[in-house]
Parts: sequence; structure tokens; C-alpha cells
Amino acid sequence: MGYDERTAERVRQSLRGRRNVVEKRMVGGLSFMLDGSMCCGVTGDRLMVLVDPAGYHTDAALKAWLQRGIDFVSTIPAKSRRIRSGETRP
Repeated sequence: MGYDERTAERVRQSLRGRRNVVEKRMVGGLSFMLDGSMCCGVTGDRLMVLVDPAGYHTDAALKAWLQRGIDFVSTIPAKSRRIRSGETRP
């Protein structure tokens, strides 16, 4: 299916400056991992915290949804921090 590069770039910009974030192509799109756990992703033009484009139209809305994903994975113990094949740092 792929992913919308413009949406992916918006996510990258919102997550820029956070430590331990890597990108990984998976689940038919691009996933953003925080401490080894997926906090969000982009599939097609949808943000994978189950949000259609209208739900993250503004930068403030996008950041709020990303924060929900970050808050969730922050409750999970950190996994291995090494970068694996197919992963890149945003």
C-alpha cells in the first residue's frame, strides 16, 4: 500500500529532537518506533493511531495524536536500542 510522504515528513518534524526514535517500514507503511515500540505510523494517508486525514489536519492535532502514541509506549519497558536492518533515525 505504501505511505504518503508528506504525512510521514510531518510526523518526522513533530518527533524531531526526541531520542531513541527510529523509522521502520512495516505493516504496509512506515512505522515510527520509540524505544523499540511502535508509537505511530503512516499507511496511505492515514496516521496509524487510527486517524483519518481530517483528524490530524492541523499541526496541533497531529502533535496531540502523536503524544497519545508516545504516552502509550512510554508505559512499556524499553526494548533493544540498536538500529536493525530497514530502520532509520528521523
